[in-house]
Amino acid sequence: MSTAGFNILNEVAFNQILVSCNTAEETNETLKNIQESGECWCGGSIWNSEPVIRISVCSWATTAKDIDRSVAAFIKAREKYHATLKT
Repeated sequence: MSTAGFNILNEVAFNQILVSCNTAEETNETLKNIQESGECWCGGSIWNSEPVIRISVCSWATTAKDIDRSVAAFIKAREKYHATLKT
């Protein structure tokens, strides 16, 4: 499943989501950019021998607005990676 240009790799059964971009490099650099942005935090992991971004949504206080901000941070982080390819 792909949403906002990210591939959702696992069946979301609880609060853990694994996503990737189109390439391992894009996934790793996007994760780095997300973490550096400070907007939200997620970790990296390996899924089927490929790097992934591991998202955990676990607070009762998380709102739809928080999710929207996090998705925007993901998109911005991926766009930052693509911008570096053009220079």
